[in-house]
Amino acid sequence: MNSSDSQLVAPIPFPLADDFLQSLRSHAFDWCMAHGMISLKKNPSTGSEYIMHMPCTLLPSPFPKSLFELSWNLAKDFNTLVHSAANHPSFLLNTLKDVPDQFTQDLLKIHKTVLEEGVRQPICFGLHRSDYMLHSPAGKTHHLQQVEINTISSAMASVSSLTSQLHRYLIGRMNLSDKYIESSMPQNDSVKNLPRGLASAFKLYGNKDAVVVMLVQGTERNRWDQRWLEYNLWEEHKIPLIRCTLADISKGQMDSNGRLFVAGKEIAVVYFRAGYTPNDYTSESDWSARLTIERSLAIKCPNISYHLAGAKKVQQAFALPGVLEQLVSDPESIKRLRSCFTGLYSLAEGENEHIVKDAIANPRKYVLKPQREGGGNNLYGDDMKQALEKYSPKERAAYILMDRIDPYPFETYFMREGEALIGKAVSELGIYGIFIGENEKVFMNEVGGLLIRTKTAHVEDGGVAAGVAVLDSPYLI
Repeated sequence: MNSSDSQLVAPIPFPLADDFLQSLRSHAFDWCMAHGMISLKKNPSTGSEYIMHMPCTLLPSPFPKSLFELSWNLAKDFNTLVHSAANHPSFLLNTLKDVPDQFTQDLLKIHKTVLEEGVRQPICFGLHRSDYMLHSPAGKTHHLQQVEINTISSAMASVSSLTSQLHRYLIGRMNLSDKYIESSMPQNDSVKNLPRGLASAFKLYGNKDAVVVMLVQGTERNRWDQRWLEYNLWEEHKIPLIRCTLADISKGQMDSNGRLFVAGKEIAVVYFRAGYTPNDYTSESDWSARLTIERSLAIKCPNISYHLAGAKKVQQAFALPGVLEQLVSDPESIKRLRSCFTGLYSLAEGENEHIVKDAIANPRKYVLKPQREGGGNNLYGDDMKQALEKYSPKERAAYILMDRIDPYPFETYFMREGEALIGKAVSELGIYGIFIGENEKVFMNEVGGLLIRTKTAHVEDGGVAAGVAVLDSPYLI
């Protein structure tokens, strides 16, 4: 059942005594710095770079247990749905063919090319993350509603695990174990589970002398989150990983059998932590490199069809009547999936004009979403209203409208750059999914762990990397 009447209240009363708070903050800061829960920051005034802890809450945040369990169960459902949609002969093409967004059409062109030439590597590999918020318009009953499904570069798995470890340490160190019950804090092993998925795909490739490539951006400020996955892949599985940009791939070679080589190393798996934004494609050689990867024998995480299955337009299409029934065979899975969908509306020319009028008249009720990943792209309130009034019907068709999720705020402590502050907050829960399959054969379908990002209640959009949200962990109530 997708509802809960649990009150979002911490197990201890806030505000905390100042001496206690300063001790808590000091322990948290040093633990983060000592354990690599860090990122590269840039001083906006001087341009100089420095290392700082990832922003986080000082204690876990309350989350309804029944809805957390629902989100956990949904991970396998979404894994299956993405695989089915990506391998459907016409679903992606029909859904995306008329979207007037150049980046989407460039990706779709690669998809069509690979299909026409014949898919060389039939094994599909996804490290997905489905994100949810609690819809609580009256402040009493909470409903779990999906924000989006991420099928490429689902980040923060390492620092999310570290955040859970940090909170356990602080609760024990500050003698709060009688208030925060261990069984109400879910185990979060995403830092180990995602490398286990990479290792499973690597073994399926079948060459123990090959390597995994992590495709990265040239200037990556969140590289320590990525490095934890690299180190665990080596320490737990003895599989080497090398970091490459699209420019590095363009200097590689593909032999007549489709084997991809970079710097003399055969590539078994390409794990995308870049390539999800048009900013990553600065030249034709970058696009050629992406096409080469897709044409190759390397197992892609994700391949181009999985990438496209995460488009906002596809998310909107999933919610249409009868679509889930075409893609998913299990009635219980369909019921769970549909229970978490909020209102999603196509803005294709001539469609949902009454919804557009309502959004302009009541901008607080909706969110305007483009076909983009990476956070900070959505439009809200007056910005959304002005965009809808300004855009032509063709320009609007590059977006979808979504009913705004209205969470009920709770009180928590944030820590940013070593400073602690209390505030009203809302959380977004992400659940990682690991899937490896080949047509109808499933090699792996598992839950990979969790991520909670918490932000002050008045902030509209943006993630941890954008400097808006902070890392968190759940306390189940």
